[in-house]
Amino acid sequence: MKGVSTIIATILMLVIVISMSAFAFTYMTGIFTTTTAVVLNVDDTSYCSGTTGTTIYVMIDSSGTSTVDANKVRISGINANGVNIAEQPCSATSVTINASSVYQCTNTLVGTAGFNTVKVKDPSGRSHSAVVQCIG
Repeated sequence: MKGVSTIIATILMLVIVISMSAFAFTYMTGIFTTTTAVVLNVDDTSYCSGTTGTTIYVMIDSSGTSTVDANKVRISGINANGVNIAEQPCSATSVTINASSVYQCTNTLVGTAGFNTVKVKDPSGRSHSAVVQCIG
């Protein structure tokens, strides 16, 4: 019974190692995944206060690679009763939201007791939403 020769086995091993190294290199340099410059999400530390006309404090998680002006970020939502919460800027003034940080909007939303949906829209129009529970 004959097997694979030593020379062919060595060449096959080299090809496997080189191809695995190339795959690892491209993955590490970000060819398969890229991060958008501005990525905003509703942070899970968003919270409510008050019992009637519950105030929702929106926390924004900026996980992108660039800063963004807070008054160009829009916040809105739907309260627990299914009524739209009017869209407004995150901040009334020009404040910078730094990359890789959490920012609390100075403007708040008015929700109701129960599960309120909060939406954050970045300047390019991409939006992300999350549910904030208010007890009242």
